[in-house]
Amino acid sequence: MAPLPHPSPLFFSNPQGDDNNMSPTAPRLPSHGVSPKIKIAVLLLTVITVAAFGLFFFKLFGKMGGSARATASAPWLEVARALENAGLKEAAAEQYAVYLKTTKMDPATRARISLTLGQLHVDRGDCRQALAWLLHAELTATDPAVKDTAAGQARACEKKLRKPAQADANLVE
Repeated sequence: MAPLPHPSPLFFSNPQGDDNNMSPTAPRLPSHGVSPKIKIAVLLLTVITVAAFGLFFFKLFGKMGGSARATASAPWLEVARALENAGLKEAAAEQYAVYLKTTKMDPATRARISLTLGQLHVDRGDCRQALAWLLHAELTATDPAVKDTAAGQARACEKKLRKPAQADANLVE
């Protein structure tokens, strides 16, 4: 077998500068380094790539989290309506309250649900709780019918709440 030819100094160089002991496995070290312009370009492109992937994953998981939140809050409303239809007004009121706390919605929908919640408390005879929800419905409603209904029921609750206070005042005298 013929001996291999001596490797060319263009492909291999000895870091000590001694070309007599060149080995094909010795690493070739750059003698001048990489241009600063190339370094800046590579770093800039790396930052842009990482930012683009970060934005992509943020958007992807943001959509998934938002849709999971919307579907998770839907059962609260269904359960509340079912409890209301079954005549369990206290439990239905709790479910409506949880729905209002956990779900983002437009003001008109919030006002309608607040009115429903207020009416449930009126039906239970709890005018203190009802008044809070009815006033919320009255102030946030965009529909005049919802606003008028909430206002009328809120005034009725205010009258009921004043009567015991007046009766207590008459007893003290």
